[in-house]
Amino acid sequence: GTFDGLNHTVRGVYTSGETQSGYVGFFGFVYQAIVKNLIVTDSYLSGNNNYLGGIVAHATSSEITNCSYNGTIVQGLLYAAGGIVGYSSSCTIDNCHFSGAIRCKSGSDGADYIGGILGNGGDLTLDNTDIKNCTVDADVEDADTSTRTCDFIGGIAGYCYNVNNCFVKNSSGNDRVSSLSAKYVGGIVGYAKNAVTN
Repeated sequence: GTFDGLNHTVRGVYTSGETQSGYVGFFGFVYQAIVKNLIVTDSYLSGNNNYLGGIVAHATSSEITNCSYNGTIVQGLLYAAGGIVGYSSSCTIDNCHFSGAIRCKSGSDGADYIGGILGNGGDLTLDNTDIKNCTVDADVEDADTSTRTCDFIGGIAGYCYNVNNCFVKNSSGNDRVSSLSAKYVGGIVGYAKNAVTN
């Protein structure tokens, strides 16, 4: 199906505490869907053992277009978190924007993925999520640097297949992407399976 937000704004989406589990986002799970023209702002999402996404927590065979999220996302223990989509498979994310902060915390040595737009676009055998024309004006970071808390961290994506014409703004003057312990860290992508262009 299709959800068209008609560029309306939703304010104050909030999850209470970091004990939430499952799928946390404006949409928890979408399959063969189109989500477009949606603005979520002044919001806070947190959870443990989840997929977290400002717009969609978990997307499969879907299109996320012209959406934005402003706020904070805090990922606890395992899995993936993204400013727009937490985890995706066979998806296209186009013309989306994230601002605020996203961080991976807790001293877990887990296979975590965080990114300003997308946390994890599949895995090392699923090469099928494309991100294009997206921007991030946010801090993407490990909050707890005493142990390795995230494996893949990127300003646009922690892990994905293709990234085209995306950029990370530095309006704060600080390092926007930071980690002392992740395996793969990148200003644009932590790990890109295919190509990063423009």
